[in-house]
Amino acid sequence: MTTLEQRLAKMEKQLRFYRWLFIAMIITGGFLLMTAFNNHDQVQNLVKAKEFQIVDDAGRVMVSLKKDLDVGNIKVFNEKGTNIIHLLKSDEGSGAIVTKNSKGNINCRIIDYEKGTGGLLEVYNKDGNVVSEAGSTSDGGGYFGVYTINDKKVVQLSTTDKNTGYLGLYNSDGTNLFRVT
Repeated sequence: MTTLEQRLAKMEKQLRFYRWLFIAMIITGGFLLMTAFNNHDQVQNLVKAKEFQIVDDAGRVMVSLKKDLDVGNIKVFNEKGTNIIHLLKSDEGSGAIVTKNSKGNINCRIIDYEKGTGGLLEVYNKDGNVVSEAGSTSDGGGYFGVYTINDKKVVQLSTTDKNTGYLGLYNSDGTNLFRVT
């Protein structure tokens, strides 16, 4: 074979390769184009149910959204099925958040305080007693309290009805040690 014939044979071989590559690209592109627009999941505008639950692979409820006591409730559960977070309606009719430990005992509670006068954050110890709280007073000022393990107030920091400050320190039995207004 001469050099010219060798070059032509090599070019024909390359041409066959590029022709198959081009055909494969056209078929792949056509397939992708045809399937790309057909499999979209249709998103519903509205889904209604009495309860929604998110469960794990074992079927245990991890999150529950439902109507309870004539209002909406959201509960989050741990892997043992214990309710650890609860979003609900407070006794005063506003929103409330309760966090719990792994045994289901209250750790923290955020609620409406005294018929809509403001919010209240309570922190509980392992025995279920309030050990500190922060919130608002009935006249709209701020409030902070610290309690003993036996639910006796030992520190109170707040405003008064005359918009001045108040600091109170108490014995473990709740009697006054020191008060400043």
